Amino acid sequence: MLIGIDFGESRTGIAITDRSEEIVFPRATMIRKSDEDLITKIKKLCDEEKVTGVVLGLPLDDDDNETDRSLRVRSFGKKLESSLSLPLMYQDEAYTTEEGRELLTAANKDLDSLAAMRILQRYLNRT
Repeated sequence: MLIGIDFGESRTGIAITDRSEEIVFPRATMIRKSDEDLITKIKKLCDEEKVTGVVLGLPLDDDDNETDRSLRVRSFGKKLESSLSLPLMYQDEAYTTEEGRELLTAANKDLDSLAAMRILQRYLNRT
């Protein structure tokens, strides 16, 4: 199982695959109080769900170049990877929030988790 993460300074979207890593499900958005607080929450979920890898959304510019925001995400990713001891992969997250917005239904799904779902689905589609 993989976990997809749409990192945010206050809200972080989460999605998880099924065991076959073919279907992606949005999970509840996590509220970030600090990096350490968020890592603790993610670690707990990874342990409960027996996650085997992490896909972290990486915000690149329109030319696929790093940005200040992508450097911040990479900094968080290093902390997360060392805490989880799981492989961590980055996936371009361009337009995933907009795609998540399109997926919103009458059930009022959480936009951040839908964006995380799109990040993880893109990763699965490329492998």
